[in-house]
Amino acid sequence: MYYSNHFKDDTLGCPLCDVELREFFTENSEALGCAAALIAGRRGARLVDAIRDGLGLPGPLTRRMERLFLELHSILHFEDALNNPDFEFGFLNILEPEDPAVAEICLLAGGLDDALRAADIIPNLGESAA
Repeated sequence: MYYSNHFKDDTLGCPLCDVELREFFTENSEALGCAAALIAGRRGARLVDAIRDGLGLPGPLTRRMERLFLELHSILHFEDALNNPDFEFGFLNILEPEDPAVAEICLLAGGLDDALRAADIIPNLGESAA
């Protein structure tokens, strides 16, 4: 006999741990899109559009979606800009540290970190990556 999975949200058809990530992205989609475009140009804008499209599909997050979220994480943390010499800078070169957009990007990056941890996509603080 089969029982329903108590760890699923029947309205979304996805695991409950994904819900926080989906909610964060939905609530901050426009700001994330602007931040990604500001930092990574067209690549960042296309990435957020791909995530938006993927979240519109039913079911749990796929590995592809997890990779897209990790790529967004990398952009918001400026990892691509530091590690990739071919990185396409959007308007990042005109930002000053005192610019309010920098503070907003930091808040978005922190919120995305929390949502990714809740979805078990990145390790919790104090845990080592396996």
